[in-house]
Amino acid sequence: MSIQSFEHQPSDRHSDKLNNQLRNFNQLLDAFRQHDIPESAADVINTAVNNLNHMSPDDPNLRSQVKLAKKRLIEYSVKHLNLIPREYYLKQWMAIGMSVFGIPIGIAFGTALGNMAFLGAGLAMGLPLGMAVGKQKDQKVADEGRQLDFKY
Repeated sequence: MSIQSFEHQPSDRHSDKLNNQLRNFNQLLDAFRQHDIPESAADVINTAVNNLNHMSPDDPNLRSQVKLAKKRLIEYSVKHLNLIPREYYLKQWMAIGMSVFGIPIGIAFGTALGNMAFLGAGLAMGLPLGMAVGKQKDQKVADEGRQLDFKY
């Protein structure tokens, strides 16, 4: 089963934010089309596309609904299809690195030097550590051929 086309296209009458969301959603659908996905997944994607296609182009909620549908489809893709967008783990691990690596490093510096102001230095050290882990995980996904050609 193929993925249906998204009827709402960027135009001059839409705001820039809405046009960006529409382009981004179309890119996500194109990324799904590049992979051989099961029929059940195509049904989920087509249901989301149909719900958006039934909305009026002038509906003030269109942008938020497109954004929500994109988020849900990405979550579905990661959880059920094992297809991961580019830089997915990088963005996740930036925050994890600051909290898991950075805070303990900052506390250690602050305690050793007697000044808890060094907690911020630990956060700055945890950020690149988390980015390195995330980049490595993204590379592994790309090497396995499970990466969507879509930047999250």
